Amino acid sequence: RMAAERLESPDELGALRLHCRQAEALLPMTRDRFLRYTEINETFHSGLWRLAKSTMLRRSIERIVALPFAAPGALVFSWPAADEGNTEALIAIEHHRAIVEAIEQREGGRAEALAREHARLTQRALKRALEHREAFSRLPGATLIRTPFD
Repeated sequence: RMAAERLESPDELGALRLHCRQAEALLPMTRDRFLRYTEINETFHSGLWRLAKSTMLRRSIERIVALPFAAPGALVFSWPAADEGNTEALIAIEHHRAIVEAIEQREGGRAEALAREHARLTQRALKRALEHREAFSRLPGATLIRTPFD
């Protein structure tokens, strides 16, 4: 929302558009491509935070994503089944594209709603990781998370 409200020029969206194209080029998703996707995803999100042009917001988000499982790249810990991975990647890439479009059109409410829906994808990925107790227990930082099987 803040990025849409504070955008000065559509040129500011160039890097985000590039990240969208780079992510789309990785389809269909494989494990190797998924790792590259997580890098692009993190770069997209940090670029988005900078577009909000709020030092306080950016610093707050940077502190939050330093926590295990809170960063955009945390979804790497829950590699989904092949079909599910491609479906989720398609949805995430479309979310990114639509968020950029909403920002460009100065539709702050739409950008915010899309971002909230996008966050739900990561919530599902974390839930999937939590459901696999043995695999979950081997993840870095897993001991910091309370789970239903604790």
